[in-house]
Amino acid sequence: IKINVNPSLKIDLTSDKSFLCYGDTAQLNAYLIDSGTLGTPVGHVFEWLETDSLSDSTLLNPYANPTSSIVYQIRVTDGKLCTDEDHLYIRVNPALSVEAGEGDTVCAWESVQLNAMVVDSGTLGVPAPFGYLWSPSKGLNNVAVQNPLANTDTTTTYYVEVVDSNLCTAIDSVEIKVSPPILVNIGNDTSVCYKEVISLNGQIAAGIPPYSFTWTPAALLSNPNILNPQSTPLDTTEYVLMVLDSNSC
Repeated sequence: IKINVNPSLKIDLTSDKSFLCYGDTAQLNAYLIDSGTLGTPVGHVFEWLETDSLSDSTLLNPYANPTSSIVYQIRVTDGKLCTDEDHLYIRVNPALSVEAGEGDTVCAWESVQLNAMVVDSGTLGVPAPFGYLWSPSKGLNNVAVQNPLANTDTTTTYYVEVVDSNLCTAIDSVEIKVSPPILVNIGNDTSVCYKEVISLNGQIAAGIPPYSFTWTPAALLSNPNILNPQSTPLDTTEYVLMVLDSNSC
């Protein structure tokens, strides 16, 4: 009896990455080492046994985007229906996500605390579960903590990057709006006669209307809570106008 032995058929499967952060991709590459017996009209038939997370299961070098650790396997069949398989394991880090908190509107140079919160925890580190990095650093008291204080005079978008123990990262941003500074002008010092009525002429620029006004001292003013009250001073008096805008600046 004569037994014909098919030539060796061997396929090899590799990947450019064996570990992925959640959401990342790896490129798989399957190639023949030994070709067996070519078929007609198709020399070989290739079959991926896990296709859901592949970019194109008809390719030998598709991109893989798994959401959990997985074994990829490919089978080749030659013209004599002989087969060979190879597989590889890709480990996927659990999802990691962060929220930078709600935006806020503050007065210029008013301190506000930024509040980052990790939503999906990835892989916790020891002793610190996560690392944090805020940017830009302008106006922050510490860029490497979860909840720094921000103190700025211009509207700024702050970005927080969180990193877990596998060096996977997540990023989010928050906008801190700064109310434009109020500019107040109540004119120059002046002189009046005894019991003479004089109008105080306040002028406002910038800020966010509507405004509230408080003149001090309030005595002998027609209304201390309007911009241009009348005064009948009986003695030399220094008036001060305090203005608040809609953001309480």
